[in-house]
Amino acid sequence: MQNWKDAPVYRSGSLAYALNQANTAMPARPASLLPVAGLQWLLLSITLFLGCCPYVFPGVYAIAEIVVTLLIVNLVLLVSTFLEMVQSQAVGKFLLAASVCIYFWFEAFALAVRNPPFAAIGLPVSGGQFDTGELQLGVLYVACFELALFVGYSLRPPLSGLKAWAVSRVDTSRRVLKGLQYPMAAGGFLVMLVSFGFHVGAVQGALLASRTSTPLDMEWSDPGLLGNLACMGVAASSLILVQGISDRSPWRWLRLGAGAVAALPFLMGGTRHQLIFVLAPLLLVLVRQQSRRPMQTLLRWVGGGLVAVLLLQVEFAVRDKGWNHITEVTADDLIDPTTTGQFSAMLFAEYVVPGDHPYFHEFAEPYFITHWVPRAIWPNKPYMESWAYFNAAWTKGYAYNVTPSVIGQFHLNFGMFGVIFIGLWLGFLAFLGDHISLAISATDQKAMLVIVGLWFGFIVSSFRFYSPIYLTYFVFGAIGLLLLTEKRHRVSSAYLSARISERFVWGSKLP
Repeated sequence: MQNWKDAPVYRSGSLAYALNQANTAMPARPASLLPVAGLQWLLLSITLFLGCCPYVFPGVYAIAEIVVTLLIVNLVLLVSTFLEMVQSQAVGKFLLAASVCIYFWFEAFALAVRNPPFAAIGLPVSGGQFDTGELQLGVLYVACFELALFVGYSLRPPLSGLKAWAVSRVDTSRRVLKGLQYPMAAGGFLVMLVSFGFHVGAVQGALLASRTSTPLDMEWSDPGLLGNLACMGVAASSLILVQGISDRSPWRWLRLGAGAVAALPFLMGGTRHQLIFVLAPLLLVLVRQQSRRPMQTLLRWVGGGLVAVLLLQVEFAVRDKGWNHITEVTADDLIDPTTTGQFSAMLFAEYVVPGDHPYFHEFAEPYFITHWVPRAIWPNKPYMESWAYFNAAWTKGYAYNVTPSVIGQFHLNFGMFGVIFIGLWLGFLAFLGDHISLAISATDQKAMLVIVGLWFGFIVSSFRFYSPIYLTYFVFGAIGLLLLTEKRHRVSSAYLSARISERFVWGSKLP
């Protein structure tokens, strides 16, 4: 293979000839995604086997040792999917493996090493400890759910029409529309200003207070449908950050600063899923900017991962105290693996159903339709009865919400069948995201790339609760970003030049 500096693209004056040479000099991007590797199927099979072992060794301490082994196996799976992501630029499998570890296996490990193991601290569980039957089923649930995720990812229906539409939308060349992203990014601040009657001091106090009550005597009002501007603000702030990362001009730091400021309401609000929607698109950009120095690439990924984890952990540590208490955050808070609480939530869902209540047999899909009808039009709009029952059983009437985890949510309704179904569905949604993202150029389709990133944000957030509330961030974010795109009517010489540059300089592959 000839060196990229000697490639004909730099000697020929014909862009069409150069593009042809670029596609033949090096392998083109594969038409389909890489299948689940044999090693990954092996690790998933081992996970399923270990998930059945608690039924053979039912002791609490034996289950604890099984959980530790399961974490080790899944860390190997996580590394495998990460290395594949760096090579293939497809993030779906890595996000699936990482989400299972973060939401379930890490907390299961933390519960397993407690003394006594699997103590249900702070939960209304008989004896203050989850019993053996709940632990057996819980471990098996997570193992089956994880296998179903990768089976669903392996489905390959024809989606050429959707892919062609995504490729046809490019970033707008109109300056007026380009500038629209900045007022759109201020959507988070605008919603807060409306909520507090345009009182700047109240907004500042609310940001510093995080999820605690504000110190000012200002009445907060629900912004209603205007609150959807915050979803557009999430998308636009992420787009500005993506532009800053991709930019090679001196203006990049100004863009990065503007994106960081626009993301402040979503960072300081104490709601971590908003931050996930901001960060997910950045992953799609970073996988396309690989350094030719392996150590530099490794340091970039490790550093970026640590920053993301620290932001999420600090946000959780101060959410009930306020940002004025950030100096009280300890090292234990930053490495606490139980901050998601989803493994415990899944076990508690098993505790209340079917013991205290029969399976609800409630489908989630209708609520993804009724969610868009305002309560002003439909005051008695139904809500998920299964979630309401779970929340009331957990909180005992206190005014805060908890989620049963996506596994617990579908256990409440359909048991094992529901768990396998949602695993297949979320895995397929991850494949859909990869299928579209690999067809999109990071050079002139940054808005479309962020839209796909928001889609992955919805998938990751759904591990906590499969809810139309999370889909709202994707829908309104996509609506806002589509305003910043236009249809590609023809392949211009500037486009060819940009794609060739991306192909040879950044190591990306042409579709």
